[in-house]
Amino acid sequence: MDSSRQQEIDQTMYYLKANQPRFGSWAPSSFNTNKNKTLLRFFVRGRHHTGYVFIFLNGGDLFDVWIATTNGNIRHEINDLYNDQLAESIDKKIEYIPEYAG
Repeated sequence: MDSSRQQEIDQTMYYLKANQPRFGSWAPSSFNTNKNKTLLRFFVRGRHHTGYVFIFLNGGDLFDVWIATTNGNIRHEINDLYNDQLAESIDKKIEYIPEYAG
């Protein structure tokens, strides 16, 4: 991960909520950001993962994501995502069910 940059949290949330049913299926809660808004952290309860999602805006203006356990151990790291890839990439790690794909 490059050095993190300040992100517009409302804009990041917009990207995540673009598909409301998908976003809701994660049962997201406990949204937090740090003082300088370089990360967004929230808790999820998905089919494949229960734990935390960390979202950073990297130096290339792309998103980096960590999928972590409740103890903070990183299970998956996804780097250099464009805004239209963010929610789908997270979903594939925590909730995605291929049989439900249209």
